[in-house]
Amino acid sequence: MKRSIAMLAIAATGFASTNLIAEESNSGPYIGVKTGTMSVDVSGFDSVSATAFTLGASFNENSSIELEFANSSSGDIDGLTGDFTIKTAAVYYAFRSSGPAYVKGRIGFLQETVDINIESCGYYSLCDLSGDETGLSIGFGGGFKVGFASIELDYTLVEEDVSFIALGIKLGY
Repeated sequence: MKRSIAMLAIAATGFASTNLIAEESNSGPYIGVKTGTMSVDVSGFDSVSATAFTLGASFNENSSIELEFANSSSGDIDGLTGDFTIKTAAVYYAFRSSGPAYVKGRIGFLQETVDINIESCGYYSLCDLSGDETGLSIGFGGGFKVGFASIELDYTLVEEDVSFIALGIKLGY
């Protein structure tokens, strides 16, 4: 009888630690890169391509925190000889559904910097403009996870006049 109880205790411990190990594999750091289009909803400003780099930490399969840095290519401004770029830095809380195919949402704070360079100002001496904005940012998307890699398609509302649609890959946890 004592031997049966000891075997049961060993088996229960084995099952419990297997469950803990499986749970740990759904948490940890990850990195990612994505590319897409930043659409600017301001008259005269073209949409631009952009690339973003993500550093994240998963608490479990369903939640994580992400730091994301994005840079756009140069875009044209209609009616002016010049261009603009957009840079963002953000921190997000992300939540996703369980399973290999998932939907994802995220909410966080973002700082956006817009640089405008005008080649010919004429009478005016102010040819380079830069502006910063900080505020709430939200996003949603979906993905598919295979092993330690995930492919995601997402939409992020950078601010009321700028959105970012991107396809990317994440590696980790």
